[in-house]
Amino acid sequence: MSGKLIVENFDGSMERLEVLPECGATKAVFHIRYWDKEGSPVEAALTFFNVIAISFSVNYFDNPIGIELFGLYEIEDETEKAELIRENFRVRRREFLLAGYDGYDPEDENDMLNDSGELDRILSKAGSYHLYQQQTRGGTYRLAADRFEMEARHGPVDPGAGAVE
Repeated sequence: MSGKLIVENFDGSMERLEVLPECGATKAVFHIRYWDKEGSPVEAALTFFNVIAISFSVNYFDNPIGIELFGLYEIEDETEKAELIRENFRVRRREFLLAGYDGYDPEDENDMLNDSGELDRILSKAGSYHLYQQQTRGGTYRLAADRFEMEARHGPVDPGAGAVE
């Protein structure tokens, strides 16, 4: 696997995550605080556009390894990106079945839960999306999106002020 550091941040945390669902136009916003290379405090909002898949794992262990906000990475492994997209499709079906859909036929390719046409369409365009990963105090967040923008405010960070709006 390979990852490319995109935004370098030190000793930080993600204060809030917003997911604004809109099918293919879904946005995700990471509200973060960190210290830059010069040791200045920064509050920032990382906004990801046209998010097609997102996953995260919560760090509830007492071990501090891997829980600091060290940077935003682009994972350049195309297989990992495709697997995240496929997993998103599988989880959708599984959760629908858990909720009580009882007309499912795993052998019927026309059953709405087996229809992989949209999955195939998205996978055919996967090259135009990026796989981003942010490790935080609370866990690891991965998402496939077509781009991101960062709005940062340098200067004194008021610990009681909350995240960037």
